Amino acid sequence: MKDPIALQSFEKIHQLQSKSFLRYVVEAAAAGVRDEWDRKAKGLAEAWYRDSQGNLGVLERLLAEEDVSPRPIPWPLGFSQYHYCDASYLLGPLKKRMEAHYQEIEAEARNLAGWPAAQAAVKSLLDQERPYVVRAAKLEAQRPQTGPPAQRRKVSANWW
Repeated sequence: MKDPIALQSFEKIHQLQSKSFLRYVVEAAAAGVRDEWDRKAKGLAEAWYRDSQGNLGVLERLLAEEDVSPRPIPWPLGFSQYHYCDASYLLGPLKKRMEAHYQEIEAEARNLAGWPAAQAAVKSLLDQERPYVVRAAKLEAQRPQTGPPAQRRKVSANWW
């Protein structure tokens, strides 16, 4: 049995990884693909997602060895504002949110001092996935800038 604080921190890392913004973008956001930039952005997100899922599997195996069944975590409600946006438009929010996500994982990983396998898994996760943040930033810098999706400002009953 591992240290309860280390186990709790590792379970929190698993929860963070399982409800990541990247996972939402690929699994639920239904990102639109209209042009070459959208295809490149969607390809980057899907490659990143495949690596992320592999790392999530490693975390789940380590939790299973400790007889811990992680509970399913719902998506944060704030993610829904990115539903049906173009894939290239999502690069900025993806980069920003995943940077914060990895910083949060890094902060939680400090509590894993007595568990070398968990430390190695988290280090591998960060080493494997952080370069995607840089790739997303480069791709975002290359693409032509467009505004956010159009939104209707006021709705009145008189319009109907």
